[in-house]
Formats: sequence, structure tokens, C-alpha cells
Amino acid sequence: MPTSTATPTRPASSAAPPAANPSQPTDVRRELDALFEPKDDAAGKLRRAFRWINEETAPLVSSLYVDFGKSKPVSLLHKEKAVPNLLAIQIRQQLFDRMLDEIRERGTAKTSLETIDGNLLAVLAVPVYAKTETDEVQSDEPEANAGADPSESSGQTSKESPQRSDVIGAVVTASPVPANGMGVLMDRLRWMHTVVHSAVQAGRIRDAESNQPKTVPKLDAISQLTASLSLGSHHRLAIELVNQIAGSMNFDQVALGLVHGVKVELLAISGTPVVKHNMPGVIQIRQAMLECLDNQLAVYCPEVPGVDSNAASVIHERWSQSIGGNHVASIPLMSGDKVDGVLSLSCSREQPLKQRQVDTLVEQVKPLGAALRVTHQASRGPLARLLDQVMRYLDESVRRPLRWIALAGLLAATYWFVACESVYRPACRAQLQSSQAHFIASPFDGVLKEVLVKEGHRIRQGDVILKMDTRELELKRSLLLSEIREIGVQLSNTLHDRDPTAMAVAQAHQEVMKQKLAAVDDQIQRSTLTAPMSGLVARCVLPRQVGQPFRFGDEMVEIIGTDSWQVQIQIPDSVAAEIEVGQTGSFTPIGRPDESFAITVDSVSGQAQVMHDQNVFLADALLDSGGPWMRSGMEGVARIQSHTRPNYWIWFHELWNW
Repeated sequence: MPTSTATPTRPASSAAPPAANPSQPTDVRRELDALFEPKDDAAGKLRRAFRWINEETAPLVSSLYVDFGKSKPVSLLHKEKAVPNLLAIQIRQQLFDRMLDEIRERGTAKTSLETIDGNLLAVLAVPVYAKTETDEVQSDEPEANAGADPSESSGQTSKESPQRSDVIGAVVTASPVPANGMGVLMDRLRWMHTVVHSAVQAGRIRDAESNQPKTVPKLDAISQLTASLSLGSHHRLAIELVNQIAGSMNFDQVALGLVHGVKVELLAISGTPVVKHNMPGVIQIRQAMLECLDNQLAVYCPEVPGVDSNAASVIHERWSQSIGGNHVASIPLMSGDKVDGVLSLSCSREQPLKQRQVDTLVEQVKPLGAALRVTHQASRGPLARLLDQVMRYLDESVRRPLRWIALAGLLAATYWFVACESVYRPACRAQLQSSQAHFIASPFDGVLKEVLVKEGHRIRQGDVILKMDTRELELKRSLLLSEIREIGVQLSNTLHDRDPTAMAVAQAHQEVMKQKLAAVDDQIQRSTLTAPMSGLVARCVLPRQVGQPFRFGDEMVEIIGTDSWQVQIQIPDSVAAEIEVGQTGSFTPIGRPDESFAITVDSVSGQAQVMHDQNVFLADALLDSGGPWMRSGMEGVARIQSHTRPNYWIWFHELWNW
């Protein structure tokens, strides 16, 4: 634990606030009155005082516990963000609960220096008194140690209070030892005492039924059982329970296991968020639980005086020896004659188990087994719960035939697996393709004028798809017509002049011009592109390409037929030897897993290709039927019925080949 995570903000004794002297509590009470709300009860006032103490002293960990004697006790735990939750709970269980017992026994405030995880911490404990005639005397008690060094007062308390039974709780804080003097701790202790005492006076904490204030009882291990059941998980419930029991009864370790038939599932161990089942200590605890389950009785090692136990304790003796001779015990959690769980614990030799403590513990843990069983059943799935209900109503006369039936089924499955054969149907990746495809290219060098279709459109044969720009062709045609007319005039003149040579030249020129005109007319006619077949537009030039030049032969549109489809299958190396032309199978599209179509292998490539980081052979298979929703490029799974193979080979041949 880093000592720099939280340093107290309360100044040294020379700069302490006026309220630091409990003999003059006026300023403290004035500040507390400003914090209190009119609707606050005694618990609310103590909560606000506890919050103020944490803000002013900034402890690493602090705790408040008060029992009013007529309602649920107030139990608060505060920690700095840098302190792990598990460490804070551990400090509270091992340190704060002990301090609470000591000041409740002595009735006075207490200072102590404790080493936690290698760090020296100053622990301050201030008792919470009931409102009695001795309040003024009790409020001055910390003055007895005003000049003492906390290092000398570790394990010591101030002068004995005249009425120890008036202690109904305590505020305990743990902070790094201040570097500017030990006297600061005593100033802080006096100030905390004044704050708590002022809150008590303001709240008038008193038992409503009697003038005798109640003492703080031991924390009941199942006091929060109802709230814990809302956690939903039996693992979380078990963690909550073992930590409560260990903290309230000062056990070194508490473990809880759930019984399943003749086995025990170790759910939780106090102070450990995760149970590592391969650890030697965890294995010993689980073995001890199994010994308790076998005996169907509580096991104590060594035996507790006054407690009868005839159970064997060999494993518990080994467990005790492995942890330095500490006392260990395991208690079965019974529901009628059935053991639902096992609670195992260990405690130090200095604080051995006693008959009264055992009787109290056994009485407290009685409902835990049923609670764990109910929570475990609630966390299981509906099918598992249904199976439990069925098996619960089946008596032994029915279960025995079921076992024989299960054995016969297992033998039959083994025979089928080893001795029988089945058709090997390897599953391969496949892609849907149209068996009819037509490409439309540019009819000549020209500029695109208009696009009348888009990709995915269904078209019929003869539908206009594209139009090319014919303005240059129309101009060229006009020029050719003009030149042909001029040649006609020339022919008339040569005929009048009776010049046969000029006439022959003119006629040849006219014929050339007519041929050029015919070529231009053909281009103008071919400038409007129509669909040569009915089908689906698979690819097409985009509308934004209108106005761009295209060269003769450039592909512009791809049309695929929708009446005939084929499947391209990607066959892995390990399966290629099993696939032949003529084999049948089925194709299942990924987008329509509930539909399958029959296929027949038409061809198998003789050269491998790399696809999807895998060496494959491509095979084409004809699809017997199709659907209007099919599109080229759809992926799916093709299963081909190859040869008959043993069932064990079908299951494991890929592993063998690898």
C-alpha cells in the first residue's frame, strides 16, 4: 500500500482548529449544525460527522459502526481511490473489528501503530457512547493521552470510562504516520472525539425501550442474507457470506462449498476474490470438505470441549499441521437428511473454538445450504432446470433401465463409428455464376451520349441500353451528300461535252462517295446499342462517364442470363483427390441457408490456384434449377457426394493429413 496515496489534511497541533479541544466543543458543534439537515435522525447525523472526519483527515481507510438498539446497525466503510477494495475489506476485518472489540471492552479511545503490507499506519479509534449523564466526563477522555506518543500508546488506551456498557459503536481510521510530529495524532484523536461526541449529543442516541443502552453485538453471518440473494449468482453469494462470517467471528479463513452428489464445488474463500483450484491450500480445503461430506457430520480438529463429534478427522489433522497447528473445522449445511454444502474454517491457536461459539455458528449457518441451492438453481439455464425436475420425479426403478438404455446407445454409437461406412460429403466454398454472359462494346471511336440502364436492371432483348454521340457523323454525312451532288453535276457536264474519260473519272468518284456515305449511315445506325438477350445488367458504364470518349471495342455493358446458372467450387488440396466429374451434390447460399439446390460437377481444373490464403482447385458445377433472386457472385457452401469412406476416417482424416 503506498503511503503517499492519502496524507491527512488536518494541520499540526500548533495550527489545529479551535474545535480540536474537546473541552470547548462549541465551534465543532456549530460546524456540525451547519452540516446537519433538520430531517436527519441519529444515524444521519453520525453519517455526516463521519463524512466530515474523512474530508478533514483524509485517511487511507476508515470505518463507522454503530448499533442503536432499535434498528439495523449503521456500518460504513471509506477508502481512498488508490486502495484496492480487497485490501480495504481485509483491513476492516483484521484490524478495525479488533479495535472495535478493544474499545468496546475498555470504553475509551485508543491509538495504535500497525504494520499493514509493510507500511506503518497510525490507527485512531474513537468510541461512540449512548447519551447518558457521563457524557461530559467521556468527552474529556482523550485528554489523558494528550502528551503521549502514539508509538508508546500502541495497544494502550486512555483512562477507563466509568460506564463501559455505554459504548455502542466506534469510528476507526488508518492513515500514514505524519512526518511532522507524533503529537499531531493526539490532536487529531481529540478532534475526532469531539466531533463524534457532538454528533451523539445532537442526535440523542438512546434505546427507546430502556435506559440501558445496548452493547454492540457480534455481526451476524447471515444478517444480510436476503439482500445477498438478490446478487443472483451463487458464486457472488458465497463470496459475500464467507467474508461476513470471517469478519464477524474473527476466523483466519472461511471457505464455502456446494455439494453435487459425491463431489464438492469450492465456491469461495474469504479474503480471496478468485479461487485457484490447483493451489495446495485450496486442494487441502476441498479434501477436508469431502471428508466432512463422507462423515455427514461436523469435523473439528482438535476436538472442541463440550461438543460431541465422532467423525473421522485424518484429513483435517493434515490441514491443521500444514497451517502451523491452527484449529480447523468443517460443518455440513443440511436440508433435512441431505447435505447441500460444507462450510470449512480455520482459526488461530490463541483463539480456539469454544462450545458456545460452535453452537452459535451452527445455528447461524443452518439456512445457508438451502440459500445456496436455491441461488444455484436460479442461475442455471431453463433446460438444465427442466432436466433436474424430470430426474427428481424418476425413482430408482426407472433410473436403472435408463442407464442400460444409455449404455446400449453408447455401444451402438461406437460400432457405427468404427465399423460402418458413409458417403463422404466434403463442404467447400462456392460462388454462383451465370452460364450465359454477353459483353457490349463501343461500336466505333466516339463519345458516349446517354446511359439508359444501371447495374442490377432486368432488361429484355431489344431494349435500348446506350446511345453514342452522332453529331460528327451527321455533319460528315451532310458533306458527303453535298459532294455526291456536285459529282452528279460534273457527270451531266461531261455527258454534254461527250468526254468519256472525264465521265469515267466522275462516275468512279461518285461511287467512292456513296460507299463512304453508306459507312457513315451504318455507324449512325449502330450508335444506338440494344440488348442482344434478356437478362440482368451485371456491369455498366456510369452516368458520370457521359461525354467521355471511348475507343472501338471498349467494354461498356455486361449482360448475364438468369435462366441458366453454374457454381464455381473451390476444392482444397485435402479434398481434391475425392472430387470427379459427374459427381452430384448440393449448393446452399449463405444468404438463404434454408434453401439448397442440386448440382452436378461439369469440370475440374488441373492446376491449383491460391485463393483466400489457401491452395485450391477450381471446379464448375451446373445448377439444376435457379431462382429470380439469384445474382452472380453470391457465395455459399457446396457439398459434393464423393466416395464411401469409414466413419472414423470422415471424422479424423483431416487431422491425420495435417
